[in-house]
Amino acid sequence: HKESLAQPKLGGNCLNWVVGHMVATRNLILDLLGQERVWDEKRFARYDRGSPPISDDADAAPWSEILADLDRSQERIRAGIAALLGRSGVRTDKPRRARAETT
Repeated sequence: HKESLAQPKLGGNCLNWVVGHMVATRNLILDLLGQERVWDEKRFARYDRGSPPISDDADAAPWSEILADLDRSQERIRAGIAALLGRSGVRTDKPRRARAETT
């Protein structure tokens, strides 16, 4: 966890904020897909665009939780996309293979 809070020397945000921001952004995608969000509004706001850099441990979500929530968000995004594809009549049981180019 502590390593995720290291501030880049040339500015920017620590890894904790960057990956947390990815999870926060996925909340918006989950909304569009009709899936349950992985974060509540308070945690979302802490990692939303324009929020201040994380400066100490007390202000940061635990690294292990961020990683677990990233995985959970991916599962929900996949489920939401599968549901959309199923409703559109696109088969979801087999992946499509690209045809090889012939020259």
